[in-house]
Amino acid sequence: MSPTLSDIANDVGVSIMTVSRALADKPGVAAETKKRVLVAARRLGYAVSTASRSSSRTCAATIGVLVNNIGSEYIAEIVEGISSILDVASYDITLYNPIRMRRQPDDYVFDVTQRSIDGLIIAASNILQSIDYLEQLCQQHLPIVFIDQRLPNAGIPYVTADNWQGAFNAMRYLIQIGHRQIGFISGPMKESPSGERLAGYRDALLQYSIPYNESLVQSGDFTRQSGFTCAQALLSRNPRPTALFVSNDPMAYGAMNAIRQFGLHIPDDVSIVGFDDIASSSETLPPLTTVRQPLREMGRVGAQIILDMVRGRSHLPMAELHTSLILRDSCAPLHK
Repeated sequence: MSPTLSDIANDVGVSIMTVSRALADKPGVAAETKKRVLVAARRLGYAVSTASRSSSRTCAATIGVLVNNIGSEYIAEIVEGISSILDVASYDITLYNPIRMRRQPDDYVFDVTQRSIDGLIIAASNILQSIDYLEQLCQQHLPIVFIDQRLPNAGIPYVTADNWQGAFNAMRYLIQIGHRQIGFISGPMKESPSGERLAGYRDALLQYSIPYNESLVQSGDFTRQSGFTCAQALLSRNPRPTALFVSNDPMAYGAMNAIRQFGLHIPDDVSIVGFDDIASSSETLPPLTTVRQPLREMGRVGAQIILDMVRGRSHLPMAELHTSLILRDSCAPLHK
């Protein structure tokens, strides 16, 4: 089996992206590290190309953006932020939308690497299911930035919101208005925001000396239907939770439908808090209390980082932006 970038990264003790940049003779890698990478590559039998990626094509002034659902409000706001920066810089955007086309992200490797794009912004969490996909992109020495995901040990820049603090603030609010039986609906635990929000939930309980109850936690997949299903399970408990904290707004909408199906009222019987603050959340009945992620700003910061990488400038290795709790009418103090 031919050695991979991961093999070299493990051998040298650096990230995949560092190996990719070293082999492409890109800036941002120390001379000693670059030497160690090249020595390891030769020793392991990795075929190092002396031609840079950019020499094989003309500059396209185009950035690719890989998303997982172009129809969602969440993605639309991120893309709007990206576009606001790239438009000013006279860069075009090529959107890759594997779910809409009923294709797996891995199928896009050929498209992404063969098209004339200068860098790639990834706002599609499901590509994390395949490290092979990421490695193939890195082999093309393509600048990459993640939005709303952290990929440990890959050395790839990312932009996220402060998920832990946002979740902690939401829980603190619910606890301060009297709730103790608080159900939590998480996203898929393979995705970094899900784990961070669960940690915020647990740490708030700990601070207020409320025991963590695993039966009050359900795992969804960030879709409205999963929010509905998870809320049904939580509301079937005895005693049922008096409040729900939900890891994104679409799942919260599904949970609100489940609450009504049980013949309960929001917020008199069950309070609910979401996470995102997409536009629709101010229009639900009642309007949803939620944690606001600065989605457009996340897109703008990600776009600026990718431009810095393409132009060979120094850039932020990561950016974590503040969240804020938006109080609306879906929460009420617990009736004793």
